[in-house]
Amino acid sequence: MAISHWFTLRGLTLVCAFAIACIATMAATRVNAQDILPSLLVSPGLAGPGVERTIIINLLAPCDPTSTIVAGNDVARKRTLVVRLDFPKVISCDAITRRSASVRYTPESEGDLRVVVVSDQGNYVGEVVIKTRAPNGSRSQFDLTGAWYDPASYGSGLTFVHGANREDTLFGTWYVYDYVGDPRWYTIQNVVWKTGGLEAEGQILETSANSVVCVPPLIGCPVAFASVFPQARANILMLNANSARIQARNANGTVLFTSNIQRIIF
Repeated sequence: MAISHWFTLRGLTLVCAFAIACIATMAATRVNAQDILPSLLVSPGLAGPGVERTIIINLLAPCDPTSTIVAGNDVARKRTLVVRLDFPKVISCDAITRRSASVRYTPESEGDLRVVVVSDQGNYVGEVVIKTRAPNGSRSQFDLTGAWYDPASYGSGLTFVHGANREDTLFGTWYVYDYVGDPRWYTIQNVVWKTGGLEAEGQILETSANSVVCVPPLIGCPVAFASVFPQARANILMLNANSARIQARNANGTVLFTSNIQRIIF
């Protein structure tokens, strides 16, 4: 009796009737690791709300899969769309080659929608992001969430928390040093994106607390802040998803300092 077996190799799921046949086929074709990995893309890559998008899945498999959207009615809140690949129940392996499946989806609102692709056995295949932006809109083009630094001022840096896939709110913390070399940090808040979604401006704020005695050897400890002071304006210009220019400017627009920052990829 032929029994279907599933094999997962670095995110690739295959359906085969006999393990020995599948292994022999893969060995015979001398598949490279980069060819084994599934690739996912969205077409068009960027479009406005109400525009139909095609999610294309390319992967190595012995038969042509079909794809189905299986997420429920809660996509807008969870910002995740689940696509299932269904493979025919074969009794023997065909030639293992690159095959494709596609499914269409129309986003109704701006933001980033995560698309997760799984097999009909529940195995993870891969994921991609549908980016939806209104023409000439002011929503950010990239999600800035993460840690950033400037190689020219290593030891200073920024962290951002960004609701790019929801309300687009951005909160940043900028770690710098004062005139005697002691560490200081500022927050970046009230950020507004300009038309096109590549440039933003916000406030650079500094907080202070009432006098407090911390346990030595630490001279700082967590307490509630007592006051907040606007210090400057922040201008952020995104160059791509992983690099940007950020400037501190005074009230009349004069640039106080500039950092050309890169995202830290872990």
